[in-house]
Amino acid sequence: MGGTRGARARPRENWIRRGPQEIPTAEAAALEILGSDDPPTDLFCTNNRITLGAYRAVRRLGASTALAGFDDFEMADLLGVPVTVVSYDAEEVGRRAARLLLDRIEQAPNTPQSPPRRTVVPVSVVRYGT
Repeated sequence: MGGTRGARARPRENWIRRGPQEIPTAEAAALEILGSDDPPTDLFCTNNRITLGAYRAVRRLGASTALAGFDDFEMADLLGVPVTVVSYDAEEVGRRAARLLLDRIEQAPNTPQSPPRRTVVPVSVVRYGT
């Protein structure tokens, strides 16, 4: 997402891409966005595959675009561009999801279903190459 760092900038609709889930499709989407007449200064990616695709586009174009994403990944510190990621414990996410599922399964038959529950897993922000 482009904008002033630290500000509550709203992304422009023409900078948003929905659908890319793999590195090549994310790279193509980032190339399209970064090749526009008014490219953003930053890109936010929703998982590590999309971040890697965006990284490939940034490197290919020689852009000075900063990357931010959800989902840390090995070797993020070696990319050579500023990358900020939200890191979380995937095993803890799995444990909590399994517990929610087992609680639902163990509910006595013919009893009203309990309401949906939400659990929050702690995250941390990690900055590489800044």
